Parts: sequence; C-alpha cells; structure tokens
Amino acid sequence: MIIIPAIDLKKNEIVRLYQGKFEESTSYSKDIVSLVKEFIIKGAKRLHIICLLGAKDGIIGKDEEKTIKKIIETRNIFGSDCKIQLGGGIRKTEEVEYFFNLGIDYLIISTGIILPFILGSGFSIGDIKLFYQKGGKKFEKQKEFPEIDLLDKLDLDKNIKHKIIVGVDFYNNNIALSGWQVLVPLQPSYIINKFLESGFEQFILTDVSRDGTMKGIDTYILKNIFDKIPREKISNKKFIIAGGIKNETDVQNLQESNIPVFGVVIGKALYEGSLDLKQIIKQFQ
Repeated sequence: MIIIPAIDLKKNEIVRLYQGKFEESTSYSKDIVSLVKEFIIKGAKRLHIICLLGAKDGIIGKDEEKTIKKIIETRNIFGSDCKIQLGGGIRKTEEVEYFFNLGIDYLIISTGIILPFILGSGFSIGDIKLFYQKGGKKFEKQKEFPEIDLLDKLDLDKNIKHKIIVGVDFYNNNIALSGWQVLVPLQPSYIINKFLESGFEQFILTDVSRDGTMKGIDTYILKNIFDKIPREKISNKKFIIAGGIKNETDVQNLQESNIPVFGVVIGKALYEGSLDLKQIIKQFQ
C-alpha cells in the first residue's frame, strides 16, 4: 500500500475542508516548495493535489496553476520518481492534454465524466437540475460538463485512459459531484462497476462524511461497496482510499481489511501532527 500525502489548494493557499464544506476550512501557512520537498524526502512516491475551487466551479484558476507548476518543478528536483495525481475541475480534453504535458502523471476526473454517464443511465437534465437545486447550486451545463463526449474521447486514447483516476466521491449511498455540493442517488459500487466495464483501471474512493474529520476510515462501508463488485473485475486494478485517516491504527485497520487497497490518501493528520509521515511510509509502503 502506498502512502499518498494530500495538498489541497485554494488559490495559493494550502487548506483542509471539513466534509468538503468551504465554510469550515483550515488554512496552513506552509511554503509549498518546502512542503513538497519534505514529503519526498520522507519517502512519498505519490502526491495528491486537489484544486478545491476547480472542483467547485469547474475551472482551475491561474493561482492554482502557478502553484501546480511549482509542485512539479520541486518534484523534478528532489524526486523525479515521485508521481503526482491532480484533480479538481478538469473537464475538457484540452485540460487533460495540458496537464499531462505539464508533467502531471495521473489526473483525477469525477464530475466531467460521471455527469455524462448519469445522463446515459436514465436520468434527465431535469433530474440533474433538481439534484443541483437540492445542493443549493445552480446547474450550468457548460461549466459542469462542457464536453459531454469527454468519456468517449478518453476511450479512444488508451495511453491517456490508463492514466485517468476515476473520482468516486460518496456520502452515504449517494455519489457526490461538483466539489461535493451535489448528491446523486447512485451507489458508488454501481459507478465503479460501470467504469470498470468501460476499461478504467484506477479509482479513488473518498468518503465525504469523514474527509477532514480525522474520525478514521469506515471499513464497513468500504467492504459493502466492494462486496457488490465481482472479484474478477477488481483483479489488477488500483483503488485508492481517502477520507478520515487520523493515525497509524487507521492505516493498519485498512491494510488488515479485505479491501483491495493500492494506496491511501492522508491529509489533515499530517498537518495536525497526529501521524508521522516518515514512520507510516516505513511501516506500510
């Protein structure tokens, strides 16, 4: 299991949200270059970068873009074998190509490919508008999925497809989209099954109810999700788990579970000092 430190960006700030709520955020006055260097020196083989406003608004801003470039430059200097996975607001083919050319190794895409999939699963635009309304957000088609055929385009390029991580963010039995503000009544196991059938190989599952809370991973919920996915589909696929890690015991519980875990994302526990990155990497990676 690989240990993946998280860096959540809001413009040029490093922040952590509580259950994805922008009104409940904590800012950390850390220099991004020093932080990335520290993570790599301590043994991190992959970094998890999320543009929070991009996930919410569907656009990665100039401040976040500058910070992403700094992260890539720092990685290239201190540990070129450390991979970077980036998510939050990537919804166009040109953005996919741009960030891969910039030096990003993996892209996390959720809303941009799941919303078109939902439309093809029997839901109407009216249904989607209602889901957004319930989340207190106006549905803007050109912002939420500007390329309705993005999924088809990714299908055509196998070299790109295997570097895409499908973002399966869930709250209870609902899929969370658009910066986790919108809930859609589809089970995460259903989404995973369908995208496995479409040939995707990497997934990140984030329990929104636990993200930023340091309440630990709920292995029971995760087991229920994976119990609904045929084991033969899971073989040789990579599943990353995120949301709630507080300490070494949480990582241990996840490793000892029957869940097919490739990696675990750890965020707030690192910034609050409840977990030692070097030690946890030495023990589990």
